[in-house]
Amino acid sequence: QYSLKIATRLKNDAAQFARLWADYQNSFVANGASSVTDLSDSMFYLETVVKDVKLAQVLGLNNKCSNNSCELNAESPYANAGYDFILANLQAFETIFSGGDGYGFDDAYIERGEAAAAAAMLSDIALARSTAEKLSSQTQSLYAYAETVDRDDCENFAAAPTTGETACHLYGQIKIISDKLKTEFTTIISTGIPNSAAGDGD
Repeated sequence: QYSLKIATRLKNDAAQFARLWADYQNSFVANGASSVTDLSDSMFYLETVVKDVKLAQVLGLNNKCSNNSCELNAESPYANAGYDFILANLQAFETIFSGGDGYGFDDAYIERGEAAAAAAMLSDIALARSTAEKLSSQTQSLYAYAETVDRDDCENFAAAPTTGETACHLYGQIKIISDKLKTEFTTIISTGIPNSAAGDGD
C-alpha cells in the first residue's frame, strides 16, 4: 500500500510538471533573452550540485566534508542509485547543450564561428556520460566506492580524468565541462555566471 501511494504521488507530480511546462512554453518563447539566461543558469546545476555535492562532497574532494566518513553524503545510499542519478543529470545537460533534435547551444556556438569549441564540449560531455554509464552498470555503488577510496589517489585520478573510469575520474571529467561553462560558454553565449556558482574556486 505504501509503494502504491508513492507511485501514485510520482505519477501525479509528473503530470503536474508536464502541465506547468505546457503552460509556460509560450512565455518561454516570447521572452527570448530572459529565457536564454534562465536556461544558461540551469546548466550550472552540473557544477554546483553534480560536481560539488554529488561527487566532491562524497569523495572528500572539497572542504564541505569535514570528517572521514564522506560517503555518508552519497545520494541514494539505500537504493544505491547515486550513479544512475548522475547519469541522468549528464544526459539532461547534454540534451540542453545540443538541443536534442532541435536548436541548441552548440548551434549558437557554430553561428558565432566556434564550431571547434562546440565539438570539443560535446566530446567532453560524451566522455563523462560514458563513464557514468559504466559506473551505473557495475555492482559497486558510489557509497561503497567512497567508503574505501584513498583521498590522495582520488585527487590524482581527478587531475588525470581521461586515464580511468572511477568516480574520481568522473569528477575530473565533469570539472572540465564546468570550467568551460564558466569561461568559454559564458563568453560565446554572452551570459553570466549565476550567483550560486560565482563563488566556486576550484
